[in-house]
Amino acid sequence: MKITKILIIIILALFPFGELLRFDIGNNIVFKPLDLVVVVTALVWLIHIIFQKRKISLKKEFLFFPLIGLISLILNSTWIKPYEFLVSSFYLIRWLAYSSLFFIVLGFDNNFKYKIKLFLFIDGLIILFLGFIQYFFFSSLKSFYYLGWDEHMY
Repeated sequence: MKITKILIIIILALFPFGELLRFDIGNNIVFKPLDLVVVVTALVWLIHIIFQKRKISLKKEFLFFPLIGLISLILNSTWIKPYEFLVSSFYLIRWLAYSSLFFIVLGFDNNFKYKIKLFLFIDGLIILFLGFIQYFFFSSLKSFYYLGWDEHMY
């Protein structure tokens, strides 16, 4: 589980810079290092759970949304383009990976959970600081519109 803790720390370090570290691959497919680390963390955790043969106490409600999303994706696969199917599949995988973070953190000891709270507080301060810098010095993001950003004004 030490590798999972390290990956969680990397996630928390990347979190404030999530949209800044964004790479457009093409065809509306965007790559974010944060998403990659979250998916890798979920896979490492899942492999760890499988090899230890531990049971996960999942609620049925947790599986309801991704199951409906998967059924919808399969039903609509006949009329959407292949890259649209790929993008939609990535959203489903992303949702599953991010929601698995809850179960990953649930298995940590209280000492590490406290460190996560501290990191989240620091992340909040970084986001607050960057938000003030953007508000006061760079209030128009029109120059980033060509990179796929929204035209935010203030």
